Amino acid sequence: QHRCYTDVSLKIVHSASSFTIKLQCTINQGVDDESWAFNRLRISATGANGWVDPMDDSGFSNNDLTNTGDGKVHGMWGQNVVATRTLTNLIDHSKLRLRARIWLVDSADTNEYARVLVDNNEIWKKKRSSYRNCNGWNSFDGTFPNPWDNDNQKCYEDIDVTFEHSSDSATLTFTCDINQDTSDESWGFNHLVVNPVGVGFLPTDCAGDWGDWSACSVTCGGGRRVKTYAVAVAARSGGAACSQEDGATQSQPCQNDACPVDCSGAWSPYSACSATCGDGFMTQTFIVTTFEEHGGSGCEFSHDAT
Repeated sequence: QHRCYTDVSLKIVHSASSFTIKLQCTINQGVDDESWAFNRLRISATGANGWVDPMDDSGFSNNDLTNTGDGKVHGMWGQNVVATRTLTNLIDHSKLRLRARIWLVDSADTNEYARVLVDNNEIWKKKRSSYRNCNGWNSFDGTFPNPWDNDNQKCYEDIDVTFEHSSDSATLTFTCDINQDTSDESWGFNHLVVNPVGVGFLPTDCAGDWGDWSACSVTCGGGRRVKTYAVAVAARSGGAACSQEDGATQSQPCQNDACPVDCSGAWSPYSACSATCGDGFMTQTFIVTTFEEHGGSGCEFSHDAT
């Protein structure tokens, strides 16, 4: 009954690139009488390095902007429009959270979906249940361009979607299935915010290994062979480093046996004749200039053969 613990979950506002954590306790006696400790420490940045749409006329593949009673809106568009933008250099994360306000105005009917995709994966879609009103959507009573001039058809939906994602970039795609131009129906979006969540501030140890030895640089006479260290997972957030840097090499001698040496030689010129008349002989001698070694091939004739 004296082994007590509490689970703590805190959210704080933080925007610096680093922080220092300090944990302490005000107990005033030794461990034989009282003690404290902590475990299961996890830190997640649910808002850090998130991206807030600046609502400017650059960045999206279609940069049309409309001033409305709800601020600037990307759009308003009719049929056959797709707006995309790629976010890069996202911090480590396991999920993304996307929030936005989607507008579907005037006569959008029950077969026409507004859609949001990330990296070509659909994360949200919704259609109007009636072209006559915003049933199932929110109705906006402020100033908003709608040629039909009916407050019951200035419809919007606030979306908040969290989904699995770990890449350091994300391509956002907004589109709609409406099949007429803006004089009859239109769509757009604003209030777009994207946050990495489940950020990997938990320590991750480096993981790597040595590759196989390369072939020897020579077949005999002493050479070198090499192996290279490859980092598969880099250390982060205070995790243990690998024993070697990525691309580090080791080498060792190989094929140290001496190379075979083949015998080589040649016949000398003929000598003078052994007689000045009658029968005589001229002689030539085979001279070995290099004797075979280490398993090399021998000469066809022995040294001093005549």
